[in-house]
Amino acid sequence: MYAQILTNVNNRKLDRFFTYRVPEKLKNSVKKGSKVEIVFSGRILQGFVIALSEETEYTGTILDIRDVVRDDLVLSENQIDLAYWLADESFISLAKAFATIFPSVGIGRKDRKRMPLFLTEKGRKAIGDLRASKSKTALINLSENPGLQFSALNISQEIFRRLCKEEWIEFKEAEISKDPICINKLNNEQKKLMVSIENDLMNNEKEFLIHGVTGSGKTEIYFHLIKRCLEEGKQAMVLFPEIALTQEMVGRFKRAFGNRVRPWHSQLTPYQKKGIWDDLMQQKADILIGPRSASLVGMKNLGLIIVDEEHDASYLQSSTPCYDGRKVARYRATQVDAPLVMGSATPSVDVLYRVKTEEVKLYSLLKRHRGANLPQITTVDMREELKADNYSIFSRLLKQEIERSLEEKKGVLLFLNRRGYSGSFVCRDCGHTMMCENCDIPLTYHKQGDILKCHYCGYEKKAITVCPECKSKRIRSFGVGTQKVEQEVKNVFPNARVARIDGDTDNKNGARERLIEDLKEGRTDILIGTQIITKGIDFPKVGLVAVLAADLALNVPDFRAREKACQQLVQVAGRSGREDGMGLCLIQTYQPDNLAVQYAKEENYLAFVELEMQERYRMNYPPYSQTIRILISAEQEEILAKRAVIFSNYIPKAPFKVLGPVPANYSRIKGLYRWHIIILGDDLEKMKNTVQYALREFYDKENSSNIYFTIEVNPGSML
Repeated sequence: MYAQILTNVNNRKLDRFFTYRVPEKLKNSVKKGSKVEIVFSGRILQGFVIALSEETEYTGTILDIRDVVRDDLVLSENQIDLAYWLADESFISLAKAFATIFPSVGIGRKDRKRMPLFLTEKGRKAIGDLRASKSKTALINLSENPGLQFSALNISQEIFRRLCKEEWIEFKEAEISKDPICINKLNNEQKKLMVSIENDLMNNEKEFLIHGVTGSGKTEIYFHLIKRCLEEGKQAMVLFPEIALTQEMVGRFKRAFGNRVRPWHSQLTPYQKKGIWDDLMQQKADILIGPRSASLVGMKNLGLIIVDEEHDASYLQSSTPCYDGRKVARYRATQVDAPLVMGSATPSVDVLYRVKTEEVKLYSLLKRHRGANLPQITTVDMREELKADNYSIFSRLLKQEIERSLEEKKGVLLFLNRRGYSGSFVCRDCGHTMMCENCDIPLTYHKQGDILKCHYCGYEKKAITVCPECKSKRIRSFGVGTQKVEQEVKNVFPNARVARIDGDTDNKNGARERLIEDLKEGRTDILIGTQIITKGIDFPKVGLVAVLAADLALNVPDFRAREKACQQLVQVAGRSGREDGMGLCLIQTYQPDNLAVQYAKEENYLAFVELEMQERYRMNYPPYSQTIRILISAEQEEILAKRAVIFSNYIPKAPFKVLGPVPANYSRIKGLYRWHIIILGDDLEKMKNTVQYALREFYDKENSSNIYFTIEVNPGSML
């Protein structure tokens, strides 16, 4: 038997199949989709079995496969197909695509100590042969108490290793039965929507969008759709945009579906991932929950995919391999002919365009669940605050409302999408701004530690007191970050219990989840946070929400900026008024007449989208066209500029519009200079083929060493 093998070397010249013989001893182990060990050019490498055959037309020397890396991990036909799709979609090698999909699993040292241990048949027989010893005592202990952990055996690492080597003990999860499903009944509006979806499913509709106002109970609809899926003997995949949000939702899903739920995210250990992979592929678990990376996880009998907070840019991965978790979900759904259900209070312009073209069926939930009121939204013109000599972070109205909320024992949520103490460190005399040594980005001042830090590469240095350019001592932090807001809140409201949650908040042992829970339970009065607090988290006791600086989202040089700003404002406002009475949201801005602010204030998001679509149509921007962004980076700017121009010459200018190459808005990140080329057109397949052609020509004919490409289809940002 012969195998066509793709090596795991991420090299375009080796991105093809090589023929190997399957030795007799491995014939029962090597399968299509197996990861195997081979000898390639004198080196021992790993590779993926793409095809098997009894004969081969190859006449050269054929080597044997050395071994199977993991015979219990085999990619299915659908996963192999997904790898091909990912390689095409993300402009990456097949090797990179397969490595992305094949789970990084194993058993680490810490995992071993937590795993349940069981006696093997060999171990049971060994008890009678062994003399009295700690090894024998441990084996007897396991025979009487199966499932003990390492710590309970009271043995050394050396003895533990011997027991494993002799195959007297084994690691395995205890068999457990699935918990019963326990979900709430739907209200009348939700029932009508559920009936409509079920009728459309019977009519073979496959893609659905639930546009529900914040707090309308979309999750309850998800629960009933999943219950329906499970009753058909199938599995469900549920995607959320953030790991932090995943933790919140896992709790809700486990309360409804118990041990049928499995989370997937980057913080899991390799052993945990292996266990989840096994449970899903053996259908011991029914529901997978996670952020975008979960969209690539294999499932034995996938029957439903749900994408919550569909609008969120966190579904986009902008580093290689670049992919959109929502597009992966759509492709996975078509593979198995499963329904795809998306939900959001602020659906993206892209998906609402697909509603217009009748590719997606739209449903609406216009009322909040359990009769809760929608918040009152008020804008505060910060220009008027300046006229009144108020230079504080807090407008006069915001101070009053915070005081009122504290008196009424209601929680306060303050949103600012900028972490750190201040946005930059600037000399008041010459204007010199302290920049990162590795990036074309101003350093952010962090008062804790008195440091200047880059939020892109992690570079940091001690804050200085003298300007390096003009030697002035008038060098200060400029702007406002969440740390400064926290300090100001504590100064103005000294008796309030204040907390902050952002990218600088330590998340060790679930610290962020505890901060969120403290506000929910009334143990915190005021919580200050960045975008993490806008993402679908329910704060029932919050009466006041404030957007401290809405202009941060409005002044971004990107055609999607207005859409993202309106989404952000509506989502933030939705965190208030979910339990008793009407909540209040204050939006502080220097641009109260901006359309994104106006429509968010009026709580008329769909009308805003209609206007945005008209503008996009006039400018021929997505979704009325397609874009591909080619980001080219290198350590030396001169070489990069020359290579970028050479590469662009391989791109046919017609029938597409080609912009660039020019330096990217952030022209240097992590020590690499960045130029980009943007291709606009109508036929995405032709555009992709053109880029693939240009890449092949460039790699074949030019010096491509130390030149890096990152290619995105319809990117979420052009920065």
